Amino acid sequence: MDFVDTEYFTFLDDDDWFLPNGIATMIAKITEGYAAVFASCLRSTDGATAGVTHGVVGEFGCSEYICGKLEGEFAVIFRSDALGELRFDAEQYGAESVLWGKVLRDKKMYYMDFAAKMYRVGHTSVMTTLFDNATRGLVCYQNLISEFSDDLLEYCPKTLVRYYSLMYLYASLSGDVNAKKEALSRLIALRGYMSLSAAKTFIAAFLPLFVI
Repeated sequence: MDFVDTEYFTFLDDDDWFLPNGIATMIAKITEGYAAVFASCLRSTDGATAGVTHGVVGEFGCSEYICGKLEGEFAVIFRSDALGELRFDAEQYGAESVLWGKVLRDKKMYYMDFAAKMYRVGHTSVMTTLFDNATRGLVCYQNLISEFSDDLLEYCPKTLVRYYSLMYLYASLSGDVNAKKEALSRLIALRGYMSLSAAKTFIAAFLPLFVI
């Protein structure tokens, strides 16, 4: 990212590919003044859409993004000047949304309902390999909570509680007692926003790893 010297940039994994006219169509939209433009991905296994927008259509703001309204895989093009000096935290594993949330804060984004990229479905995923990187996985959720807790509490408190549940899970996996205590105290304080998903994640912390 230190070498980005173009007006816009995107990421492409080495086993994915952009579909014909995907980039051109997204560039045409981002020039209308957006910090980022999102479009759909298709799964390589069955051609189905790889991401879910949960009602996001057209223009949207950062609150929709950090609340997880765009869930799964998407093609994204960013305006380079929105990046500034922001970079990934090398101590965490995955959770690109920490950086993108900071990049997109107080800016306008746009979702285009068309397939711009093909996403190759592999045999492993970040979520499964996080178990082998539990300490770095814990950092992901600590960073998400540290950066966006106020916004999450205002716009989507159930998402904040889910992050605390995940923080508790990875703190358990990594043996970080202090992080477990912090996550547990916040879960108790916010128990009114506990969802079924968050409850399952919390319970998973007490199960053997092979069961998880």
